[in-house]
Amino acid sequence: MKKILFTATTVVMLSQPIMADFLVLGNIDVGAVQWSPSIKGQVQYVGEIIDVEKDLGYTSSIQSNYFWATIEHPVPFLPNLKIIHTSLNDEAIKDANITFDDKDYLGTIKSEIAFDQTDFILYYQILNNWVNLDLGLNVKYLDGIVKVENTEQSSEKSFDEYIPMIYVKAAFEFPFSGLSAGFDMSYIAVDESNFSDIKAELSYQSAIGLGAVLGYRVESLDIDDINGFSSDIDIEGAYAGLFYHF
Repeated sequence: MKKILFTATTVVMLSQPIMADFLVLGNIDVGAVQWSPSIKGQVQYVGEIIDVEKDLGYTSSIQSNYFWATIEHPVPFLPNLKIIHTSLNDEAIKDANITFDDKDYLGTIKSEIAFDQTDFILYYQILNNWVNLDLGLNVKYLDGIVKVENTEQSSEKSFDEYIPMIYVKAAFEFPFSGLSAGFDMSYIAVDESNFSDIKAELSYQSAIGLGAVLGYRVESLDIDDINGFSSDIDIEGAYAGLFYHF
């Protein structure tokens, strides 16, 4: 997906005559962000509840990133499109005594938590002035894995799900300054499980379309016994990046 986004970005930047024609009809944004989240909470898979900080040693922030592309158009009744791809992977080593996948682990344990996700967002612009409001649907594709191992054995639990979520974005543009502040949120609750992805940010866009963004992102993955796996995980941290508005 990263290669796809970089290729799409390159094509857009090299196709200026096409962009000039398209700008009469709509807008394109592309951007990349460096995210520094930490992982907190609990996981459980055919065994006891495991605290990822206390039991596995996830105590520091990691370096992650995400990329996005947005296409907006004036065609009535057709939604706009935004695609966001996020890659996150963290490993830890700690002495512990845990049970995972019906196996007992004692001593030095190496673990890995990874979430690779792509958000496909279809939305409508309800307001589009100094105050902006978007409403729509986010189908989040989540490809994750939790793995533990020692010198004697290893276990892993992977999951591959499409998660439909309500999408809301609101922003306020400070007149004649290029500055704006806002937030966006994707959320769903099904039975005892719920998922949320929230960003709050401040952005600046120059007169030539180049811009910068600074914000804070919080993801919550509360899974209640789906195929034997449960989690109450929060992934949160600050981010900063650049974007270009065609």
